[in-house]
Amino acid sequence: MNSMILPGFNIHPLWVKFVGVHDFLKPLITSGLKAVEFELHPNQAHWQDFPPLMESCHADNLIICFHAPYKSHYTIAGFSGVIKPQIEKDFLPMLELAESWADRQDFHTTVVVHPAKARNLQDGRDLRGELFCDTQKFLEWCCLRFPKLRFALENVGPAVAGETKIGDTREEILDLVNKVNAANLGICWDFGHDALHGRLTPPSSEWLAKVVHAHIHDLNDEGVDHFPLVYNSLPAQNWLRLLSEAGMEGVATLEIKGNQLTGWKYEDIQSSLVNSLEIIAGGNG
Repeated sequence: MNSMILPGFNIHPLWVKFVGVHDFLKPLITSGLKAVEFELHPNQAHWQDFPPLMESCHADNLIICFHAPYKSHYTIAGFSGVIKPQIEKDFLPMLELAESWADRQDFHTTVVVHPAKARNLQDGRDLRGELFCDTQKFLEWCCLRFPKLRFALENVGPAVAGETKIGDTREEILDLVNKVNAANLGICWDFGHDALHGRLTPPSSEWLAKVVHAHIHDLNDEGVDHFPLVYNSLPAQNWLRLLSEAGMEGVATLEIKGNQLTGWKYEDIQSSLVNSLEIIAGGNG
């Protein structure tokens, strides 16, 4: 089955602050980089630098994809209730920004979405049903309101104490995608989050067929995620091969958090990114 898996990287203005965007990207592009992913958080520091960075990456012929907001006040919990209009108002500007790129690219413009989560209630009431419904309704709204975008629902890491998270199992993510049943919705398979849960077995063929985007990052020896592929904590190449055999057409993003690399030498960071992208590029053929 034909596939087209594009190696990607979750870029941020701080990555290019000292060396310039083109000098930073050049070795990554040589190693197979085809796409970049931007987190859409307008209240974060350096947000004013994101749109120019998108343009610079586009000028280097990279596909632009996005991660919907999920930090701070951006939440989809409660979308099936009375606060739906406020949630729509919060998300619309960022999704409209993503939509503006759909007409400028000859490849899918994908937006990754986190399922709903919430702090547990003092009365002990189970929130999973409500949060499942919130996630489903939000995805239905996204897919209908933005038909030019392709949405990808991400499997998430373990919940912290006192929190309920939807989408921390493969089964729940697949169930949500099937229930929404929209042509422009699929799965974002986060390899590192599966590893955090200890799930290192291959997923079902049904799961693989629904994957349209991937997040790839390693876990260090302490079990902390979002590192380059230097610790061999997960079978990245094998899983990429499964996606290739299933015919995936989408981006496989090397999803790194720069603050995890504090103390690393720049040349070590650059070489780890290059080597990781080469693994991604080589694993999907």
